Amino acid sequence: YATLDSSDAMRHRAVELDAEFHLLPCEFLGNRLIIDTMQQFSSRMVHVISCVFSTVPTRIGESIKEHRQIIEAVRQGDGDRARYLSERHLRIGYDI
Repeated sequence: YATLDSSDAMRHRAVELDAEFHLLPCEFLGNRLIIDTMQQFSSRMVHVISCVFSTVPTRIGESIKEHRQIIEAVRQGDGDRARYLSERHLRIGYDI
């Protein structure tokens, strides 16, 4: 990160963490085929997330909030809500 200013470094780290979050459900499933497929897709996902965060910097905080809501729904065992929140989260990113 030495050549990046602090805002670029923060955005870069946010992109990394966001991409890792999106791989977690695949890892929880333990299905090697799904994990491998998502890992192959991860460079594209990182690019998309980076573009979104660069275009709409406030999206970083919004995305973190959405991730927390998804985690909370999973912790509460509310699969329907977790699915709804996940789909909404992805749709927002695609719409940007």
